[in-house]
Amino acid sequence: MSSFESDFYELRDHHGFVNTASGHNLPNKGIGMVKFHVQYKGVSHLITLNNVIYNPGIKGRYLSASAMNSSHLSWLIRNDTILVVTEDYHTTPCMEFVLFEASRIINLYWI
Repeated sequence: MSSFESDFYELRDHHGFVNTASGHNLPNKGIGMVKFHVQYKGVSHLITLNNVIYNPGIKGRYLSASAMNSSHLSWLIRNDTILVVTEDYHTTPCMEFVLFEASRIINLYWI
């Protein structure tokens, strides 16, 4: 989910709402594909996520398990660290299939 329209490579209409913890309903403005580059252990990866919601009211970027799943990515959580991996990692667990990691700060994971 992103509040930045410029993040989207493709964007189409999508209506719905994001319900916040404070009880607000923020209207979605679209859904589409985002692409971004990450660097992990000196190797650059282009990440493509499908079905990402565009909602200008959320103020930031958030990764969801469903968007990652529809893009054939997984995450492994261990010792307050998330590894985001390709589907190849599950048959051959080696570091070349790790795309990036995120560290836990309080109760959120930050890239």
